[in-house]
Parts: sequence; C-alpha cells; structure tokens
Amino acid sequence: MEILKTNQTGDFANAAPVPATMGMLCEGTVRLVTGGRVLIQTDQENVWATLALAYPVQLSSGDRVLTIGEGQSWYLVGVLQTSNSHTIYFEGDLELQASGSLKLSGLQGVSVKGPSIGFCAERINIVADTLSERFRSVRRVVKEGVFQRIGKLRTTIKGSYRIKADRIVQRAERDVSIDGRKINLG
Repeated sequence: MEILKTNQTGDFANAAPVPATMGMLCEGTVRLVTGGRVLIQTDQENVWATLALAYPVQLSSGDRVLTIGEGQSWYLVGVLQTSNSHTIYFEGDLELQASGSLKLSGLQGVSVKGPSIGFCAERINIVADTLSERFRSVRRVVKEGVFQRIGKLRTTIKGSYRIKADRIVQRAERDVSIDGRKINLG
C-alpha cells in the first residue's frame, strides 16, 4: 500500500509516493496488565500495548490476544481466548436497544442481578420445564382475572389462610374432604 504526499501547494500533482506501513499483526499472550497498558509476549518479543478495544475488558495473565504495531507503538485490538468470564463495565446508566427483537442466551444459563429489577410489557411469556420461586413477601394485584389450568395443586401454609370474596363456588367431580379439629359453618 502507498499513500501520496502533497506538494507545498496542497495538490497531488507530481507528488511522490510514500510507503505506508501498517505494522505487524500478531497473536500474543498477556503477561501483565497495569492501567491501560498490557505487557504481551509475542513470538518475537515482549511488547507493551495500549488497549484499543471498542469495549472495556478485564484481562488476566495467560489470555490470548491480537495486537498490531511496530517498534514502541503497539495496540491490543482483540481478545482471542480468556480464562476469565468477560466483564463489560460502564460508568453510569446503560441502555440496550434494538430495532428488532433483543435476545440474551447462555449455554450454561442467564442470570440477572440488581437491587431492583423491573419489567414493563404488554405481554410476558414464560416457558419452562420447572419454575422455582422464593420470596420473603409477595403482593400481587390483578385487575381482571387469573385463570389457571393445573394438574395438581398442593398448598402448605404455616400460619392462617383467609379468603374474602363476594361469592365462592367450589366444585368437585368426586369427593370433597374437610378435616380439622373444629369446623365452623355460618
């Protein structure tokens, strides 16, 4: 590749070609991370490289990276393999948007953690083989109705169980059993 150097008037007439060097593209192994600089062992030598990634990353000794440069000017431009889980950290708020749908997936699972997590949608669909929930307290407000189709239902309550309704209708195709030390009706 060559670039053209302009003459003093700023035009390219009679300009002499000047070779442009891109530097070497090398794979390397991280040896030390300090500040925004990384000591990388390449096949030829150890070089200090400046992080030049579009996203923040935590690197550790032994990670395989891609560097470009020459002489004293080296830049880390890619992470090929890391022993750590990747952490992308941003100061302040972060919003992810897509003009289409946004999907998150993990081969070993997906976790969401925070002091407060909110969902706002017209419809939420959850499909799973097993659902486990654990709460200290639950308050649920449904304006219209809750419809459930359940194979079996077992509820164990440590304290009292109260239902308040305008009308209660319970039907069974077979037996109804009520067991208690004392049953008050009316």
